[in-house]
Amino acid sequence: MASRRWIVPPQDQWDFPWTRGDRCPCESGKPFGDCCLSPDGRPHLKLGPIHPTPPATGYAHPRCYLNRSCDCSRAISREHYISRGLISRPGLKVRGMPWQAEPVMATSADALTSKILCQRHNSALSPLDAHAQRAFLALEAAQMHATKASLSRKRFSTLISGEALELWAMKTLSGLYATGMDFKVGPYRFRDYPPPMADIADALMATPPRSLMRLEVPMDADAHEASLGRSAVSTLPVIDEDQGRLVAVIFRLQGLGLKFHLEHEGAPTPSDAVLRPHMIDVVGPDRSSRIYVSWGEARPGQIVFLKLKPATPRQKDAWRASHKG
Repeated sequence: MASRRWIVPPQDQWDFPWTRGDRCPCESGKPFGDCCLSPDGRPHLKLGPIHPTPPATGYAHPRCYLNRSCDCSRAISREHYISRGLISRPGLKVRGMPWQAEPVMATSADALTSKILCQRHNSALSPLDAHAQRAFLALEAAQMHATKASLSRKRFSTLISGEALELWAMKTLSGLYATGMDFKVGPYRFRDYPPPMADIADALMATPPRSLMRLEVPMDADAHEASLGRSAVSTLPVIDEDQGRLVAVIFRLQGLGLKFHLEHEGAPTPSDAVLRPHMIDVVGPDRSSRIYVSWGEARPGQIVFLKLKPATPRQKDAWRASHKG
């Protein structure tokens, strides 16, 4: 990625490529006007329920990190640290796992599991994993479309849910901490700066769920890890030295990083960050892609621009290999 910038777009740039009669971009098979077109005229990708089916069980499983809800099953499940759909690809590499003998190691998706959620909560939260997979794969496809050689100038457009991404980040951060893992981030140890586990659990199980995070598409190249390849997975907690606590986390998947700021009392708003953007424009040498990011509230939004260099032959081969089958 060569450069990144953001703007508040003119109103006429908020036109969408889908008409009411088009197939909805959420791939439900329904017309856009009967599915994800909201009353305010903007697309809104609906989250759906993420709570266990009533009635509540009244049971709190001691190993489930959502046991504050007293709505657990008796059976515990093996939960993936990172959603399985995001890491089930050949040549997976990881950074930051407590059992690693080297800074970056090859592994498999089945090795990244732990008994940290009961089956009831694991099943209920599965829509968040599906939304996260959709979002990261959309970012990857947008990059590939914008940089591949073609005479076509047609724009690639798709829709993701910002709300679901933030809730997924809360779930994933809680899961990583619940595993008991520990790793160093510069001079800091992850377990010395715990996330607000109780607050996250209460927010996830609230009706409707509440986000305690704010999504940012980072502007700095260090947030991305393309050098490790599309199959790399890593987590980078962000520690505020003055506050002495965890203030954000960066999840890197498919060579891209998304930053999630934790909301808490006294948390400063990053002055140079674009929080909760409504559009991400991925601009290549000859074509562009646009990712619409839906949020529940109607408000003026911003576009984040990611300007890309042409894809190298190695990047193209890696992308094709990761999508075989």
